[in-house]
Amino acid sequence: MRKFTIISFIIWGIIALSIQISFGTTNKAFLLAGEVEPPLKWINETGNIVGIEIDILTEILREMKDIIPSYKFVLYESSAKVKREAEVGHIDQYITLSFKPEREKHFIYPKQSHMRQTYYFFVTKTFLEEEKAKGKPVKFETYSDLKDYLIGATKDYAYVPEFWEAIKIGILKADIVIKNELNIKKLITGRINLFPSNGIQMMWEAKKNGYLDQITYLPKPIKDTEYYNPFSKASVYPGVQNGIIVKKYDEILSKLKKAGFIENIFKKYGIDSHKPLY
Repeated sequence: MRKFTIISFIIWGIIALSIQISFGTTNKAFLLAGEVEPPLKWINETGNIVGIEIDILTEILREMKDIIPSYKFVLYESSAKVKREAEVGHIDQYITLSFKPEREKHFIYPKQSHMRQTYYFFVTKTFLEEEKAKGKPVKFETYSDLKDYLIGATKDYAYVPEFWEAIKIGILKADIVIKNELNIKKLITGRINLFPSNGIQMMWEAKKNGYLDQITYLPKPIKDTEYYNPFSKASVYPGVQNGIIVKKYDEILSKLKKAGFIENIFKKYGIDSHKPLY
């Protein structure tokens, strides 16, 4: 009888665990991680993780509490660190990542993107006016149009391969730094002529730091990219591998986009896009 009781206990334990896995319930917190990248995500003065992405994901997770009862946001100083943590399954979802076919080795991408980031060459209005007065208006159709200017660039930033190739073969003259903030300062003080950056981040920084009226950008984008919040293929969180969480995420995000929720979050942070956000 005692032997039967032990076997029954084991069987019921296995059944309970199977039910837990099938329905995506667990005591483990679901971990979402990304790179510090204001206004999308950063740690504020009180130590809280805040930003556009955090607001969007918090609302999505609020509607997923039946399968993700608890969660935690984590931020790192570099995207390389986030990718390593995701690849070994230490985190469950990567916050803000563009799609590349080779990344599917480590990530499960949802169908829905939640934002676009458009990169432009930013320039001061003063520099544009000075060049126009010289009879040499600044334009950008090909990289050779910018051969006479000093371009700021940030080391290890993706931009587009053509940009780095133009620097490598000498079409562009570049001043390369390791922190994006340094290029912004150099642009404002006239130590570089142009600087590629995504519109969301640059315009937010400009508004926050009071130099919005000093800068503008050349109209042709360098790149226009959709961004996702993909899931780690190494995640052991119940519901990730079998697609339950990914499917639910897509359904909720699609609904929020149609309702105008995502656009309103951007407006909350003072960002009105001249292009579709998603």
